[in-house]
Amino acid sequence: MKKFGKVVFFIFFAFYMAIVFIPKKELYYYGERLGKDYKVFISNEELTDFGLGFSLDYGTIFYDGIEGGKVESFSTIFTLFYNKISLSNVVISEDLKDFVPGDVKEISITYGLWMPHLVDISGEGDFGVLEGSVNLIERKISILLKPSTITVKKFKPQLRRFLKKDKEGYVYEYSF
Repeated sequence: MKKFGKVVFFIFFAFYMAIVFIPKKELYYYGERLGKDYKVFISNEELTDFGLGFSLDYGTIFYDGIEGGKVESFSTIFTLFYNKISLSNVVISEDLKDFVPGDVKEISITYGLWMPHLVDISGEGDFGVLEGSVNLIERKISILLKPSTITVKKFKPQLRRFLKKDKEGYVYEYSF
């Protein structure tokens, strides 16, 4: 039994060391290259690698050459049991204020091994509060938006067109 415990310990230790020493900046640059295929790129960012993840601070997001907004913080945490991507303090460009409901305080995407078939999504901003999940087995995205009063007043036709009204808020569902 002691030998089995040592083997399990060394396997976990090897995975942990791999996560710590993987060049996370290179993962970011790979993601940036993938984003170019969709005409999305980030400029003026400050990238920091910190052991179990990386953070990107003060970046400007562009889509097809048009400034979409500024991101104060984008951070990731990768472990064997828990992974999280957080995006906070996103200020939407003035050019898009008529199309997008407002600034984003925080959005986080979380995955844990205790529920391996679900990815949790949560967020808050000028648009209101959103909670949702991605079910990897059923291949279904489900998001509940509890919109702010400003969002309901300004974007009511869009809410009705793209989301289903529910007693708790507006629901978006998509199968992939």
